[in-house]
Amino acid sequence: IGKKVFFSIRSMKRFYKIKEIVKAFIIFKEKTLSQSVLLVTKMFEEEDYFKEIKDIVNSSKYNKDIIFVEQIPYEKMPDFLSISDAVVSFVDSDGLPHSMLEALAAKRFPIFRDLPQYKGFLEHLKNAYLVKDFNDLINAFTYVNNTKIDLSLSEDIKEFLSIEYQTSKYLKICNEILEK
Repeated sequence: IGKKVFFSIRSMKRFYKIKEIVKAFIIFKEKTLSQSVLLVTKMFEEEDYFKEIKDIVNSSKYNKDIIFVEQIPYEKMPDFLSISDAVVSFVDSDGLPHSMLEALAAKRFPIFRDLPQYKGFLEHLKNAYLVKDFNDLINAFTYVNNTKIDLSLSEDIKEFLSIEYQTSKYLKICNEILEK
């Protein structure tokens, strides 16, 4: 198993708990001495929050292993997903995020909170690592680092991710709105 790439894909805002992801990654690195790297997007950054995180990274010995990425144009997202092994999100509440769907479509292992809205999409240790708390997040990094993951998609998820399904769903909503 070679160097793993973890991708923190969500916006650089307190809501998304990027600081916790970075801290957990640093602890994981200290425990395992892994050669893995963490890509962290600076999308829609809150400057003071980014400064806090940058200070944590700079005060660690892993500042070369935590790479901050500027705003990623939508058309470049597949490039970042293709070099990643896992996509990390640690929010306390969520809808049905594009980042999760993009990770699944790219067959990249999601490390996400264990939230009810992910049921039917993410299943712990089958196609994701679902975390309940900070310690689980550290364990998730370790799991992905030590495991050869071959992510396959269920037929239900493949259908959900298809343009035909999404278009028909969207058009149905639009038609219902027009009828009112």
